[in-house]
Amino acid sequence: MSGEHGNTQGKKDKKQEISGEQVRTTKYGDIRMDDDVIASIVALVVSGTPGVAAMVGGMTDGITEMLGKKSATKGVKVETTDGATRVGVAITVDYGIPIPDLAYTIQQEAAEQVKNMTGVLLHGVDVHVQGVRFNDNHSDTDEGKAGKE
Repeated sequence: MSGEHGNTQGKKDKKQEISGEQVRTTKYGDIRMDDDVIASIVALVVSGTPGVAAMVGGMTDGITEMLGKKSATKGVKVETTDGATRVGVAITVDYGIPIPDLAYTIQQEAAEQVKNMTGVLLHGVDVHVQGVRFNDNHSDTDEGKAGKE
């Protein structure tokens, strides 16, 4: 009987993934963090990074905005699979910014801030550059996906 009890207690690892949550177990109980917590941290890092013109949301972000609500996590997707958490961010960059350097800065800062604030080690930060915002010397019609026609 103690063998069965030991198996159920074995589920109390230091970290588990339960439907979009990060769970940490301490001697005092569980600490649960929704994936939106990680998404919010990453969104703040990305939006505060010089060279990022905007964060680009998907269809659900667009629907949320049509309903008159702003999404604090627009352009950020968090996925946890088998205990490994990856984050994807979609951005538009300012013209003239070295994109590889910008992406690396975002990856490094996002991973560091998430680790510092939540204790979660990200297994990846994927940066998707979806457009370029041109400066005032270009017309408004130049804004968007440069080089794709």
